[in-house]
Amino acid sequence: MTGTQAGRFPGWYHFITDGILLVDGDLRVVDANQRFRELFSPGSTGSWVGAELASILDRGQFGDFFEAILASQRTGTRSDALGKWHLGRLLDVEINPISGDASGGSCVIVRDITEKYRSEETIHKSAIIVQLLQSVAIAANEATNWKSVLQSTLRNICGASGWQCGLVFVPAKANPGEMKASGIFYSRPELATRPDLEHELIRLALGIDISARMAGSPQAFWISDLEDDPVFKGSRVENGIGVKSVFAFPVRLKGKGVAALVFFSTSRLEPDHLLIEVSDNLGDQIARVVERESSSRIISEQQMQLAAASKLSALGEMAGGIAHEINNPLAAIHALAGQLRELAEENEASAPIVAGIAEKIERTSMRIAKIVKGLRVLARDGQNDPLEVIAVQGIVDDTLVFCAERLRVSGVEVSFDDTCPNARIRCRGIQVAQVLLNLINNSFDAIQAREKRWIRIKAEEVGAFVEISVIDSGKGIPFDVQERMFLPFFTTKEVGKGTGLGLSLSKAIMEGQGGGLVFDPTHEHTRFVIRVPRA
Repeated sequence: MTGTQAGRFPGWYHFITDGILLVDGDLRVVDANQRFRELFSPGSTGSWVGAELASILDRGQFGDFFEAILASQRTGTRSDALGKWHLGRLLDVEINPISGDASGGSCVIVRDITEKYRSEETIHKSAIIVQLLQSVAIAANEATNWKSVLQSTLRNICGASGWQCGLVFVPAKANPGEMKASGIFYSRPELATRPDLEHELIRLALGIDISARMAGSPQAFWISDLEDDPVFKGSRVENGIGVKSVFAFPVRLKGKGVAALVFFSTSRLEPDHLLIEVSDNLGDQIARVVERESSSRIISEQQMQLAAASKLSALGEMAGGIAHEINNPLAAIHALAGQLRELAEENEASAPIVAGIAEKIERTSMRIAKIVKGLRVLARDGQNDPLEVIAVQGIVDDTLVFCAERLRVSGVEVSFDDTCPNARIRCRGIQVAQVLLNLINNSFDAIQAREKRWIRIKAEEVGAFVEISVIDSGKGIPFDVQERMFLPFFTTKEVGKGTGLGLSLSKAIMEGQGGGLVFDPTHEHTRFVIRVPRA
């Protein structure tokens, strides 16, 4: 078969998706379909038939291609030249000897596998990104603090990509608009031994003005070549490490940047749009931990405030009639705290939901703080008072001063049976009075619907203690309520009335003084007993 012989393809060969080339034993073109011409020499005109292949394709550029054809002709076997890039396309080349051809001709089949390769590459990258997201999500769920999840994220991103090291910047406390290094840092082994690496990277980050880039509502950014970045060139910061590329993304909470993760590589890295796209999700995962830790801290702080508010609310209610003003926000925080706890337990605490709840808690806590401040004017907190010897009669009398009028107006009969008028106790008097007042308030609420409404206070010496009983006309407390009523936040009162902190705090107060608070399930009516050590 020679180039002058009639061996051309039928017309339809020029429209198939594979490129096909026929050459004879002298590497002259017998024929080439349109697809082959498009792949190897787009835009060429004229006939290739009879031309030397070397006059069409540069032998220097396609040396392996020519060698594969010659090898196929010598051995009479198939030969491949896989993965050949040409004009931005990845080509899969298959070379087959033509059976029965005395001239030793070859048939070259070329397939464009660019899209397949890119799809496989995208799938591979996607799998890496999914693993990265899973790793960060697991770290976020298991993290005990936001610093640990940031450290883990630096390590995971460097491990899953070409980035060699990374560090975390956070807003400076003195000037939130300025970013400062947090001390959270990670480096892959190839750079880890370099002296002062972290310090050098901090200088580079300042050289690209990380503070300005992360100001306002920050977005991820990618610098492929640091020396081409106008901000860095203008900074005159020396790049002694030879960093080429920089990638950074923010951690946003309520729309504001609370941290920035900055990555560095000494190799030039082109923008990875998939990584840039998922950086928002990575930031959200980290923000969830920041928010969770912040919420836990807020809740802890609020519980401390609630403890003080609960102890004073009874006094405030009697003295100033403002219990309604404090119970409502307490109930709101109770509900919000419960909701946060449930979301955290079910891993459904997305950043927007947690941010909304935290904002409500913050607003409500400010209201409580104002109320508590006013109550302290009426009755100071005796938590830090030393233990002192006090007469039981005095504590009961001082307490009844606050509530006698309210009870009288509401038709509640109150009495005090003192079987030990000379008994003295060692305690913090203000706190015991607060506990007693809380029990009286509970009794008052519990018997409102009863036809006969009365409350009796009784003091008696029992061993090493003086027991102060508060008994009301109720018929006891259901067993299922008894099991839970001393737990924090448990209440049987309707929303807006019950804080759920009174009994738990009252019990803790008395136990802190060597005494106790118990319910008497054997009494025919409802009876709580305050136990205080005798002096």
